[in-house]
Amino acid sequence: MPRQLPLCLVKKLVALLPLSACLILGGCGGGSRYIPGPTSEIEACLRDAGAKIARESSDVAFAAGQSYRAELVSAGLDDSETLSTGSYKVVGGSGWEIYYVVRKGFRPSLDQVVSHPEKAAKVVAYLHPATQATVKAATHCL
Repeated sequence: MPRQLPLCLVKKLVALLPLSACLILGGCGGGSRYIPGPTSEIEACLRDAGAKIARESSDVAFAAGQSYRAELVSAGLDDSETLSTGSYKVVGGSGWEIYYVVRKGFRPSLDQVVSHPEKAAKVVAYLHPATQATVKAATHCL
């Protein structure tokens, strides 16, 4: 009969797993959000979650002129970073979400993100359509 590992050891091992494994397991660190490092890690996490990266305005044109709700997800990602994250979510209609990573203290408007995603933020990613599972996984990246 196999022996079970103590829970504290399991949590430490899970924290050492690669990001994609953390997403498969439903999160790291006992239910807390993954604290991303550089923007390339955040971008990779969002892609693993099913989001697409917006490189030009046509990628996120579906959001133009729609009613939305803005949310500041993180005012500062960690002590060493000066980045913050946020999202825009559609109100009613077909489901979509847009996520962004910017320097701390700056919040682009949805119009800025839609018209020039490459200038508005360090990373702009989107889910279109957004499902409950993809939203949960993408939000975990922020």
